[in-house]
Amino acid sequence: MIAILSFALLIASTSAQLSTFCGGAGYDVSSMIGRQFTQTFNGWTWTLAPCGAITQTFDAACFNDVDARYGSMMCQRNAANTSVYTIANWNTTVAQYGTQWVAIPNGVSMRVLNGEPCGAVGGLWREASIQFVCDATATTPVFVSVTEPETCWYVATIRTSAACSTVGPTMSNQVGSSWWSRQCGGGFYDLSALRTTDMNWDNVDYNYWVRVCANVNEARCSSVQPSSFCQLPKRADGLPLDVSDFNSSVADMYTVTPVGLDIDVKSGAACAGNGLRQATYHLRCNPRATTPILSQVYEGPTCWYHAVIQTSAVCTGTNFPGMGYCGGAGYDLTELQTMDLVTTTTTGTVYNWYLHPCSTLSPWFTGACAGRNSMMCQESNSTKTSYNLASWNRTIAETATWMAITNGVQLYVQTGDMCGALPRDVAIQFICDETARVPRFMNVTEAETCYYVAVVLTEAACDTYTPTAPHLPGSTYQDQACGGNYLDLSEIRDLNDDLVLDTNPADPTQGYLYFVEICGAVNTPRCSTVQPSMFCQVNKNSSVNTYSIARYEENQLIQYTINENGLSMKLQTGTPCGGIPRRAVTINIVCDNTWPAIMSSVREVETCHYAATIRARCDYGTTEPFSTRAPGVISSSSTTPRPSSTGQQPTGQPTVNPTGNPTGNPTNTPSNPSSSTGTVIVDDTNKSSSSGLSGGAIAGIVIGSIVGALVLLAIVFFLCCAGRSGKNSKFNEMNDHRDESQTGELEMESA
Repeated sequence: MIAILSFALLIASTSAQLSTFCGGAGYDVSSMIGRQFTQTFNGWTWTLAPCGAITQTFDAACFNDVDARYGSMMCQRNAANTSVYTIANWNTTVAQYGTQWVAIPNGVSMRVLNGEPCGAVGGLWREASIQFVCDATATTPVFVSVTEPETCWYVATIRTSAACSTVGPTMSNQVGSSWWSRQCGGGFYDLSALRTTDMNWDNVDYNYWVRVCANVNEARCSSVQPSSFCQLPKRADGLPLDVSDFNSSVADMYTVTPVGLDIDVKSGAACAGNGLRQATYHLRCNPRATTPILSQVYEGPTCWYHAVIQTSAVCTGTNFPGMGYCGGAGYDLTELQTMDLVTTTTTGTVYNWYLHPCSTLSPWFTGACAGRNSMMCQESNSTKTSYNLASWNRTIAETATWMAITNGVQLYVQTGDMCGALPRDVAIQFICDETARVPRFMNVTEAETCYYVAVVLTEAACDTYTPTAPHLPGSTYQDQACGGNYLDLSEIRDLNDDLVLDTNPADPTQGYLYFVEICGAVNTPRCSTVQPSMFCQVNKNSSVNTYSIARYEENQLIQYTINENGLSMKLQTGTPCGGIPRRAVTINIVCDNTWPAIMSSVREVETCHYAATIRARCDYGTTEPFSTRAPGVISSSSTTPRPSSTGQQPTGQPTVNPTGNPTGNPTNTPSNPSSSTGTVIVDDTNKSSSSGLSGGAIAGIVIGSIVGALVLLAIVFFLCCAGRSGKNSKFNEMNDHRDESQTGELEMESA
């Protein structure tokens, strides 16, 4: 009775639940579990254990294959066992997250893309499609054939009565669920908003026009219309090409992915030797893209085109990606979000480095990094000890710092294992490489103690789809301009004296004085020993303890981050601090119309890392100041600065805090005066009181006023009369320039 109830519950399960053991897309083929097959086809021996792993007693060569990382499900070997290849691996995690179940006309197909590497170059991995084909007489399954339709893609066919009927809906929001449909969105997603927009993408040789579930309106594609994916060569003699077209009478395949939805279309123009061209629209969840954005187009393999589209239309329901959006500063890296990357450094101690961008390492990873819930992990090759260099979850995704760098984009997170009193931090640099369609994890350096810089080459970092520093809170960029052309900080910068905060204004001998000159050098004589300094700390009880928290250098790059109420400036250019190479500061500019500007608080948030708040009147800059600006430069060498300034520990392994007095400050952090008491404090030793004017001063003001009035009358006369001829002359000069400009344009057109 219990068995009957269990089976009834099983039948009632959704395809998402079925896919966790053996089945999906509405089919239950769990009768395959525990079965193993072997056959010889085309001179090779093939061993197969659907939804399981080949045992040693059944096939020792496949069981012992070094590339069977967590159990070989499908294996190919020659008669002498000198060539053994794992086509697909299997465990419970693969069953739940790494298997694609597709309803086919006479059954169901199971696809797994995790075999061993295929070929020395090209980044291909072996993959398997196991087709369970309906045969009512095959109550005992029959292993029929294995073919290789494309290089490194193998299709095995099993005839079984288990594939003759469905037990549930043939589509679900389970990752990997696939189905054929004539509806836009497959009846599961509402993609109607995407049908009204032509999207364009421009690369070196071609322009591409794409519209989802409809045909493009682009006039230059008229000769091949109807076309929903049109390629326009930039050559003068180039002809448009139909990559794919929307046809409501032909079913497309929809597949739920960890980051959205894929649509496979196979109805493009003929491609010599490859049948019809086909396309995959990769719809990536981006809550900000209420208007769809075509962020990348590429071809691979030949005659198969891919369009990556950012859209909020696939962020609905339970399929919204748990790891959050992957990208920032104008770049889209969501295609890296499902990849485990590995590299090894051999200089000194040999380390293995594991990276899974914008997510956590796949659960089937073994070794010391297994189960660490880590996005990036360091493993000693000899001792097998490991350190989590960066954790990841949705909250981290929403607060991580993305920065445009030379030739790519950088992700900075500070969420690793503790290193003394501070967490390890990582800068992951995604560098443009047009050849790296499969990302290449190049190297990792420890730029500073406990601060790591990883370099990944990827085609995804070659194009932006928005300005590299959009005006959104959290956007980060580097700029030489004061305020980064986002805020005009000139009024603060041009004050008559430094901004000053006294941590203990009631006592002239206790506490600290902080002096700030935004984007300039402070004028305070006491800071002369550490000048040029933009941010200076003075110990009131010592004649020598003066520190530069941030050095001033003309045209220096400053990291800016846009906040809800202003801007943050980050610098790590101060004087040494114990074992830390340089002090750091984050200056928060709060735009609340306070005038004159005040420095309302300073605190030491971490050892040698200060945070200051300045309240001021702000003028916002141009509406799109960064779309044409060159990004900041961050080297991937060992001198790469931390994007977010923090103190460092003296060793790469967890230790206690360094000895000595790294800050020159008392152990207790100075209290933070409120804005009501944090008035501007200036050194008025050489200034007269504004409330005590002498009689001579008053007389001077009266005489000056009379002289000023006479000068004003003279200026008015000059503008009204004498300036008339000059104005006409200037007007004629402008016309001359305009005529020259038009002549130049005509010459260019005729050329």
